[in-house]
Amino acid sequence: MRLLLLLLLLIGCPSPGGGGGDDDDSAPADDDDATIENPFTDYVVDPDVFSTPVDLESVVQHHLNEVPPDELIVVLEDGDIQPILDALGGTLLGQIPALNAYQVALPTATLPELEAAQALAASLPGVSGASWNSIQEWHSSPGYCLLEDDNHQNLTGPERCGYSDIGYYQAARILKKLAEHMTLSPVKVAVVDSGLQKDFGAFDDVYVLNLADPNREPIDNHGHGTRVSGIIAADDGDGSTNGIASQVLGARVALEVGGFSPDTFATITAVYRAVLDGHADVVNMSYGARYTPAEAAMQATVMELYAELTDMAPGTVFVTSAGNRNEELTPTGQTPGGLDAPNFLTVGGTTHCDPMSRWIHSDPVYGTSWGSLVDLSAPAQTVPVLPYDPLHAIYNPGGDPIFKDGTSYSSPMVAATAAIMKSFDSTLSGADIKTYLTDYALITDPAINWRRHVMMLPIEQMLIDRGAPYEVLDLIDADDQPGQWDVPFLALNRICEGADLSVQGQGAWTFFPDASTGAGFINDMGLGFMLGTDDGDVAFGLSQVGGTFALGTEYVIPGQMEASFSIISRELFTSGGGGVVQFDECAITERNPLDNSPMVVQVSARSQGGLQGYQGSVMVGHEFDARFNVPMIVYPGAAVIPVLETDCEGGIQ
Repeated sequence: MRLLLLLLLLIGCPSPGGGGGDDDDSAPADDDDATIENPFTDYVVDPDVFSTPVDLESVVQHHLNEVPPDELIVVLEDGDIQPILDALGGTLLGQIPALNAYQVALPTATLPELEAAQALAASLPGVSGASWNSIQEWHSSPGYCLLEDDNHQNLTGPERCGYSDIGYYQAARILKKLAEHMTLSPVKVAVVDSGLQKDFGAFDDVYVLNLADPNREPIDNHGHGTRVSGIIAADDGDGSTNGIASQVLGARVALEVGGFSPDTFATITAVYRAVLDGHADVVNMSYGARYTPAEAAMQATVMELYAELTDMAPGTVFVTSAGNRNEELTPTGQTPGGLDAPNFLTVGGTTHCDPMSRWIHSDPVYGTSWGSLVDLSAPAQTVPVLPYDPLHAIYNPGGDPIFKDGTSYSSPMVAATAAIMKSFDSTLSGADIKTYLTDYALITDPAINWRRHVMMLPIEQMLIDRGAPYEVLDLIDADDQPGQWDVPFLALNRICEGADLSVQGQGAWTFFPDASTGAGFINDMGLGFMLGTDDGDVAFGLSQVGGTFALGTEYVIPGQMEASFSIISRELFTSGGGGVVQFDECAITERNPLDNSPMVVQVSARSQGGLQGYQGSVMVGHEFDARFNVPMIVYPGAAVIPVLETDCEGGIQ
């Protein structure tokens, strides 16, 4: 209904926002406040919380993980660690006193000796658990391929699916418009990972804290942490890809990172620092360690440490990846994925350009982990990321993105959405955010409770429930169905360059992106459109073209009631005009989150013909010539959808 009213009342209708193609390369909504300030002035590295990096050259394979043969994690019920060290003949390497957790060096050199020491430690009085210090597995695939585009917003067709499958391109444009009517809060996102290569140049627009040493810029010798962080908060100038949260929040988002040893104790120490000392609002953990059934007690020891951290920080939401094994995630099979806590999310992966399906690798052993313990899913296959991969000698600041696979890249997409929600409403608890993210996801496989993340769904519902300003609620048209309210309405501002009209004897008009509004429709009856200037000077439209949509075909418009051109201006009203129209180009710019079908198609066309109407009380005739470039709303289930997928840019057939 709103779309029809806007088309009918186009003259003088104010544009709902700035126009002009894909908004992903425009400045964030908070441009005036884009000064980067240090939000961590009170951050101090607690000397009582520390860990010692594992010598990765010494680790050995043990069951499903690599482990150092001379270390354990020991967790006490309470009391002093020294008697335990004496009993084990060990020395202290690290500690988190608030968790009663300790990293212990042992006089062991073989796996049988390590197993015996673990059994002894677990049996000692006052010890609640003892575990290997397993090496975490980054949930990323080693494969990559290069793109030819020089920036994320220039990705076309299937290249865009890594982001479009969560509705990012639509959401970024909408959220920046909504942000104009709200007071946004700063938000801190911790990425506990391999680090971040600050001098790569992709994080110039956000503040980055090195958790390990706030006086030094972070580095990343692996690359995984830089790529994961980029999905959340990379700039779009010289970093080849856009950060989901930074595109909306600008400098209001800050990162907490650090190049930590990948062992279990070091990563838990990093999470503790991020939350308790850095006061992170969101923590992303794109890693995990796997355990056999025989190691269930050790897995439970580690999982309890993560559970205690979530209890300590109820205002924080923790997000982790489900893992890259095509198997069901069980309560005892992994850490930290699958943790049952009100503010903890486990994210699985979807297939490239098919977000309704689980990601499965070409080697079916690999793919996303799945099951009832996986809360959400997001793209995990062929995701465009920063071109920084030291392990494959890729260092290309500002160059072509590379494609990566893995649930490592699913998790930060959800973490970025959580950060946006926290900025829009700082009173949200971690449990609140998890509830919105899971309750307003799309269930695509009820048998395993498989949910697909679409950015706008939880955000819109949160804004309605939490009493957003009237201007915001009006923009999302809150009386309609969640997640679909704003798509036709906010698509109307997307007039692109290349739209103009000339009428013989009357004048010529150009429809500029920032001063014009327009939209059209495509359904089984045909298509039509209208566009006009915001000042009400002129509007131009086509009531309907019957038949199928085809590029390069010249359609004859008879000028009768069922199909005619019309022009409305301050000086002239004409109707019943006829002529020809030819559609030259089309691009799918939005997809329906329910079934991933085309929902908005940008169409470029040319038309010419003759119009008759009244100028004052005199009937006059005029020839016209027009070009237009407007978005067309595609009706759900329209028979023309396969044609759009085949012929339009952004199609996936």
